[in-house]
Order: sequence, then structure tokens, then C-alpha cells
Amino acid sequence: MNVEIWDKKENRCIHIDNVHYIYNYTTYIKLTKYNGTETIYKTNEYALEYIEGEKCQK
Repeated sequence: MNVEIWDKKENRCIHIDNVHYIYNYTTYIKLTKYNGTETIYKTNEYALEYIEGEKCQK
């Protein structure tokens, strides 16, 4: 799936492709890709915005 993350500091959207699984915790969001790569976004800096083809609009 495709995921949109909102960067609160930069006020911009980050688009991430090929995400296999999303872990949405209180203090962080963890995205796991199909190749096993994991990326962590702290929720005080980033917000999970839109999933599956929607546009990130603020």
C-alpha cells in the first residue's frame, strides 16, 4: 500500500510506497516494507495522514 506521512516541522507531506504493515502507536508510527525495512516516525514530529491513494492535503 501507499502511505502519506505529514511532516509537522516542514509542513509537507511525505509519500511512502510499498508499505506492507503499519504499526500506529501513541508515541511513534512504524512502517514495515515488503523487503523487511522498518522506519519509525515519532508522533510529535510526524502524523499518519492518508492511506491507499488519497492525497495529503492540509
